Amino acid sequence: MKRKGISVVLAAVMIAGMAAGCGAKGSSDAAERKDTKLTLIHDMNEDSAISFLEQAIEQFEEKNPDVKIDMETLSSDDYNSMLRNKIAADDVPDLFFIDDIHKKQEFIDAGICMDISGEEWLNENIKESAVEACSVDGKTWCLPFTQGGMFVIYNKDVFEAAGIKQVPDTWSGFIDTCRTIQEAGKTPIAAGFQEQWVLFSDEQCDSVVTTVKYDKENRLNLEAGTTTWAADEGHFSEVLQRMKERYQYTNDDPFGTDWNTALNMLAVGDAGMILNGSWTPAAVMGINPDANLGIFPLPLTEDSKEAMLPLRSTPGGFAVYQDSENADAALKFLEMLSTPEMGALQQKTKGDISACKNVEVTEEDGILYDVQQYIDADKVFDWTGYSELFVSDELQTIVTDVETELLMNENMTVDEAIEMLDERFEAALSAQK
Repeated sequence: MKRKGISVVLAAVMIAGMAAGCGAKGSSDAAERKDTKLTLIHDMNEDSAISFLEQAIEQFEEKNPDVKIDMETLSSDDYNSMLRNKIAADDVPDLFFIDDIHKKQEFIDAGICMDISGEEWLNENIKESAVEACSVDGKTWCLPFTQGGMFVIYNKDVFEAAGIKQVPDTWSGFIDTCRTIQEAGKTPIAAGFQEQWVLFSDEQCDSVVTTVKYDKENRLNLEAGTTTWAADEGHFSEVLQRMKERYQYTNDDPFGTDWNTALNMLAVGDAGMILNGSWTPAAVMGINPDANLGIFPLPLTEDSKEAMLPLRSTPGGFAVYQDSENADAALKFLEMLSTPEMGALQQKTKGDISACKNVEVTEEDGILYDVQQYIDADKVFDWTGYSELFVSDELQTIVTDVETELLMNENMTVDEAIEMLDERFEAALSAQK
């Protein structure tokens, strides 16, 4: 909202006051000032993420008392469609989170996102690899927010009680670990598959390595209709086979269990592991600050040397609406988010590896320190640039729907799931023409 001019009546009162020698400048300034209201939407539903953003907003508003930020947290399952609906209704927020700028080319083409590559603070404060990940055709369209990973988060106390002395580094070793935890009376894997994004994250712990290893462009080609799932160029059949094999070690009714319940199972030691992203440990610690957690990459083969931690510079972050009347204030907020101080707060509160420069990782950072050990040991699988999400929400839903059917129907085979994927993709792509 732009500040409006002072009304004629107010101006007259001010002039009269000045003529009478009234020293009421403070009160007239207060009457003149009108707060700028920024709207911000995102889909980071973990308490740790919301806490970080709330603290960041509080600090920003303290430094900028004439600006108020109205934050709205939306469901991850519906976020992209809801954002597109807001754009279609000409109700675009000043700031909005984008999961993958490379999947939002239509936002760029339509002039929705502001190019922030000319902001001096961007390259001064943000790591070069992170800026590149959020850039298209040499222009940066959102503030890089984090460097993320997909891996196994485990409860060390559960492992110790079950007699497990080291994390598995082969697929057979992982299955043995699941059996051992189960025999100890605990749930091996906490699964909150009631929410589709959680099922997809579980898959990603495998697919971001397997697909990139064999065909990094596979999902782009599938969406373009130039290949099929049956061709298996990305070896997705192997991903599905491993999903089905480990599914038997999840909690009762995983598709009736939400994310927060799964987090709680790991936090209190009812479950041994969760397969998800780098944001998970902080969410667990928010439930139980004393939870004794560790991480390891999901091993996919019988070669222990191939057990690498999947990490990347995320291709998403906060974007500014190009036509926002409050663009200056929105950019000022992004500048604050880019500082090392905010990066340190993000690591402490949200549990992410910050994209900001000059932010150290110490043993006090818990799981992030474990991640740093993998980086220092050169045991990282870099999947930056891989398009794991389909542009079409319909296609993305087809994948998780078929995965759901495969897991819930114990008699369904991977070959049948692959055939089903091709049938539904063909129908969806034909309808889009």
